Amino acid sequence: MTRIKVGMIGTGGIAQAHLRQLPEFEDVELAAACDLVKERVEQAVRTYGGTAYSDYREMFANEKLDAVIVCVPPFAHADIEMLAAQRGIHMLV
Repeated sequence: MTRIKVGMIGTGGIAQAHLRQLPEFEDVELAAACDLVKERVEQAVRTYGGTAYSDYREMFANEKLDAVIVCVPPFAHADIEMLAAQRGIHMLV
């Protein structure tokens, strides 16, 4: 079975609801998560798996992601979404 590798950008607030749902999909894995708050992203990967990052550009450079869930404030979306689109990564925003 092919696994869909998902990245999470932002791990607080609404991201927690998305993170709790990912394990329910047997063909989906959290490959990486990114957050500016180190403790929060480290807790997310301890609970759900994947690699922790504090910079989404580094995450995009190091991971082969099929999709990314963007859970950051609206003002912070533009560059994230442009880079994801340029890399052909599907997005849930």
